[in-house]
This record gives sequence, structure tokens and C-alpha cells, in this order.
Amino acid sequence: MPAGADKQQEASPANSKVLTRRSLRHSLRESIESSLQALWYPRTERGGLCSTLLLPLSYVYARIVKRKLVQRLSPGFDDAMRPDCLVVVVGNITVGGTGKTPFLLKLAETLHTREYSFAVLSRGYGGSHVAHSDQPRWVSVDDDAAVVGDEPLLLATEIARFTDDTRPAVMIGAKRKQAMQKVLAERAALGVRTDVILSDDGLQHYALARDVEFAVVDDARRFGNRRLLPAGPLREPVARLQLCDTIILNGAAASGTLALEGQAALGMQLHLSAFRPLALPAANDPRQHSTESFAQALERADTVIAVAALGNPRRFFDALRELLQKTAPGKKLACAAFADHHAYCLADFEHLAGEHKGAGEAVFIMTGKDAVKCRQFADSMPLPSGVAEVEVDVHGSAFTAVFSGLQQLSAWREAQNRSLLSTAADDASA
Repeated sequence: MPAGADKQQEASPANSKVLTRRSLRHSLRESIESSLQALWYPRTERGGLCSTLLLPLSYVYARIVKRKLVQRLSPGFDDAMRPDCLVVVVGNITVGGTGKTPFLLKLAETLHTREYSFAVLSRGYGGSHVAHSDQPRWVSVDDDAAVVGDEPLLLATEIARFTDDTRPAVMIGAKRKQAMQKVLAERAALGVRTDVILSDDGLQHYALARDVEFAVVDDARRFGNRRLLPAGPLREPVARLQLCDTIILNGAAASGTLALEGQAALGMQLHLSAFRPLALPAANDPRQHSTESFAQALERADTVIAVAALGNPRRFFDALRELLQKTAPGKKLACAAFADHHAYCLADFEHLAGEHKGAGEAVFIMTGKDAVKCRQFADSMPLPSGVAEVEVDVHGSAFTAVFSGLQQLSAWREAQNRSLLSTAADDASA
């Protein structure tokens, strides 16, 4: 394609209509999400008339949830498929971001450090694969977020970074039990041991048997108006936390034991520690910002444009503001929040760059979840772009239930091996 063809395409009337429709869809979704957030997390305790009008629908939803919970608590319900590994679920009882993905990555990295083998199951929400296929599939670091979903691709990318392993570790599928069976079968065929299955956001997916449950709660927003969907943000009643092995309170001090709804909870803090470039500079790129490090561009910038498509973008914006005050005081921070799981295109960033044109030099900073959706056009970004690195500080005993379960699993495996050896010896002597 000749140079400038992309610009000509963007300027064509047909493409302008596409961008206009995309902008309208984005605006509509933003408006709906904003309205729901105001409804679910109100200034008053219950959220007013609109939430009350939705209560009949919440009662219908509550009956469905109750039926699932009764089934979940039935004796022997999840004993039909007990794999020869530990199954750990990390989820939440509210809609929106609570910090479960960073927590899951911290758990995965800890498992890797202690030389346990693991694989991750994810729904693949937002990706076209689960929308058009009921078959699970592995996620590669080279996949497109539009196909596999932004969170699974982020998990695969980060896991590959700290394990330095090219083999896929994340499986997506609408039916997690089926996805787990595929993971175990294919890894066993390769002679790969599986110690732990980590289920991302699977707290309400009761078809999957589990040994350990983590519930991650946002300390700032907690449970909003404490109503079930759609009148409130709750996927399940707050009492559901009593069934979880460990409650993680994101935003609370990661020391000591805290109290939440009469139960013990452990604190977790997410810190932005550093920035890395969205893309490595191309050697033949004539643009100045592509031939210098992002750190230099950030140092020279007057404005930082923070971009986030998260369930709770305010947490990211506040953390970034705090970090900039410490490391780069005096810079203006402009926040651009998109709908959760928003599918970015280059036009989104060109529009933002145009809005800040004339206000001095600027840079983009985004989260890792945003970054995996921008890789295909990273080299064409209109401004220097960086990704904020996240450090997870969690209570020291947060993973106790997991490693206790692994010790029991190890003892069971040893007993099984001894039994097999004894049987083999008896057969040989007979």
C-alpha cells in the first residue's frame, strides 16, 4: 500500500460514516454505563426512584441466583468431575472492575516462583471466538484481542513475560468445565504436569468444581446500593462471601486482618511503579517521538493523557495522578475514560490528540489491558505512548489456602503412587 493510503482512506466519505457510527455507538455505551454507575453507586444509600423501579427485575434475577446457590450447596454437587489438580477460582460478586486480574497474575507468578505448573481458564468476554464458537481454544500472545478478548490476551502476555515460556497458558471458552477438560487432556498428552487450574472470574460458574474460592472486593465502592442486578451491581447476595475461602479487599492496607461484613478479609494495594513504551521505535521511522525513549518524551511533556477502558477507570486515574505528583510534578493530567472492554482504533487516539493540540507536548499513558488492544497500530500512534506497570502488594497469608491445598494434593498423589506400586508388586509376585 502506498504511503498516505491510510490517510486517504480515513478521509473518504464511506470511512467517515463508519467513524461516525462508531463514535455514536461509543457515546451511547458511555452514556448507559455512566447512568448505571450513578444508579448502582449512588450518594444516597439506595439510589432513588430509578433503582426502585428496577426491583421487580431484581427479584426475578434473585430467584435464579437462589436456585443456583441451592444447587451449589447440595451434597455431592461438584464431585462428578474432580480433576487430579487444584482448582482455584478468582472472582467477585459485583459487576465491574475490582482488581481480580492483577490479583490472579500475582497468584500465578507466585505459583511459578514455587515451581508449580498452572493453566488459566477465562470466559473470553468481548472476543469474537466465544461469540461464534462453543469450542475452547488456547490464547497466544500473538492473538488479536478482538478475537480472544482483552483480559485473556493480557493474562497470556503477562504470564509469558514472567515465565519466559512460549507454550500457551490461557484457555478461553464459554463452558469452563469443557475448557478445563481440554487443558488437562492436551497437557497430559504432552507430558506436562498440571498442579493448579486458575479460573478467572468464575465465581458464579458453578458447573466447574473448585477447591479454593477468592472474592476480590473494591474497598472504595464495596457493594454500592447492595441490590442485585439490574437495580444494583450485585451478581449474588453479599452473604455469598461466607462461602469463599479468602476475601481480598482491594485498596485496603496489605497488613493485618480486616473485617468485612462480619468476616475476615485481607488487604491488597495496587501501585503504578514505572512506564514502558507501547511499541519499540522503528529504525526507519522519521518521526521524532519514535526515535527516542518514552521516558524522554514523558519528561518533556506538558500534558499526560490517561486512557482507560476499565470497569472502574477512576482507580487507574487516581493512581496515575499520585505517581506523577511524585515523579513528574507540574504536569497536567487529562483523563479519557472509555467503556469497559472498548475496542480501540487509531481514530480514538487521533481524536484525543486533536483535542489537546496547541496545549504543549503530550503523551498517552494506558493500562496493560488497553495496550494489548492497541498493538496492531502502536507504530502509528499520533503521540508517544506508554504503558503503566502495576505492582501488587497483597497480605502475606493471602495464598495460604492455595498452598495448603497443594500440600494435600501432593500427599494424595504420593499415596496414589504407593498404591499403584504396591499393586504392581503384587501382580509381579503372583
